[in-house]
Amino acid sequence: MTNLGCDDKILLSLYYSLFQSHLCYGLVAWGSSIYAKNLFVIQKRAIRAIAGLSFNDSTSDSFKNFKILTLEKLYRSKLASFMWDFDHGVLPSHLQKLFKYSSEFHGYGTRSSANANLAQNISCKTKVGSLMLKFMGPKVLNTLKNLSFYNLSHTKKSFISKYQNYLLDSPS
Repeated sequence: MTNLGCDDKILLSLYYSLFQSHLCYGLVAWGSSIYAKNLFVIQKRAIRAIAGLSFNDSTSDSFKNFKILTLEKLYRSKLASFMWDFDHGVLPSHLQKLFKYSSEFHGYGTRSSANANLAQNISCKTKVGSLMLKFMGPKVLNTLKNLSFYNLSHTKKSFISKYQNYLLDSPS
């Protein structure tokens, strides 16, 4: 029981249905914006309410105990899901054209093209530019391809489940 007088399961159900569903809406598009920090503060406030913590208590353990992804990890999970769809050719055609493999740029072999990596947009040299989907997508997919469970997952659902567990276990 928490200080709100409800069972944790009920509070978590309310969290997922009323709060996290709104966080996830369009997260791939806006998750790297400057406003994400403000929303993370609100997310921590919600976790404190569920856990019965005071306003200045740390929420790190509560995120782990409730198996809730922080906003940053939730963004990484949604972006990974988006890039899985790209890599498996199930995005709509106009989104599929957003990214190009390194091998599509030139005819000679490089380490990047041999690994079937996506080309990172070199025009994104500013702080804001480096947070754009066009830049972050290839970076995430190239990293995912180095994880054994990405290559071993046969369905998107199994991949996302394994990736979320990976994120829950990771320190940052």
